[in-house]
Amino acid sequence: MMPKQKYKIAVILGGISAEREVSLRSGAAVVKALTNLGHAVTAVDGVAQLLALNCEKFDVVFNILHGEAGENGELAGLLSSLGMKYTGCDVNGAVLSWNKDIAKTLVRAAGIQTPQAQTLNDSAQLQLHESDSGPWIVKPTKEGSSVGLYYATSIDELKTVVKKALREVDSILVESFIQ
Repeated sequence: MMPKQKYKIAVILGGISAEREVSLRSGAAVVKALTNLGHAVTAVDGVAQLLALNCEKFDVVFNILHGEAGENGELAGLLSSLGMKYTGCDVNGAVLSWNKDIAKTLVRAAGIQTPQAQTLNDSAQLQLHESDSGPWIVKPTKEGSSVGLYYATSIDELKTVVKKALREVDSILVESFIQ
């Protein structure tokens, strides 16, 4: 079914984060789907390229930019300040959800259960309770969900992936794995 109204859509993808390749693949699928629906679509590689274009020629920006710039509120803030319509959450939602530790704190404060977790900046900080026998998920506190994600089933494996993850990022979240 073709849309009644065709929109001029900038699909922002790629960028410079560690999740660039995932964003390019996701973005290509979005560009194809929107084009097949009859919209005028322009693929835009990152924030710098978006700023180089005349943003006023677009009706909406479709954000499929993975990683920091697309998820931490930077892009939402920029587009809001330019008066552009865009997909995704607003600046406040992006800022509050970007850091997984802060997001977990807010979710728990709202009465929603989350897996047992600890935030680490140093592998020596790892402390397990006797009842915590694994498995675990280890992930960066401030990245998307497509890179730096590790799964461990034993304490030795957990110690190894914690050290590996902390070589990649400054801060990680170690959570009990929920099937």
